[in-house]
Amino acid sequence: MKVLLKLEKMNKAGEAPVYLRITKDRKPKYVSIGVHVKPQNWDSDQGRVKKPHPNIERTNAFIAQKVAEASGVALALQTESKFVSPCKSSRPSWASLRRAS
Repeated sequence: MKVLLKLEKMNKAGEAPVYLRITKDRKPKYVSIGVHVKPQNWDSDQGRVKKPHPNIERTNAFIAQKVAEASGVALALQTESKFVSPCKSSRPSWASLRRAS
């Protein structure tokens, strides 16, 4: 699981949305977490917001919470011995991340 900025989807304010990339069997699924960040305020190596961002701690905590929720959903599905896949058939499980925000 990786947190990344989608620069090709920048809005008029110059901010790009933050996405979770969930990969299973070499098939990626991208889920927006509902946060937009300016590219100069983004640390792509760590998948976090950098210093000049006005709400750095709250935004990074929110991102960490979404990553934990996605990991929890994947772990719960694996422990129930259901097949975990990022394809559309498992969309309701990953869609719960967006509803929680």
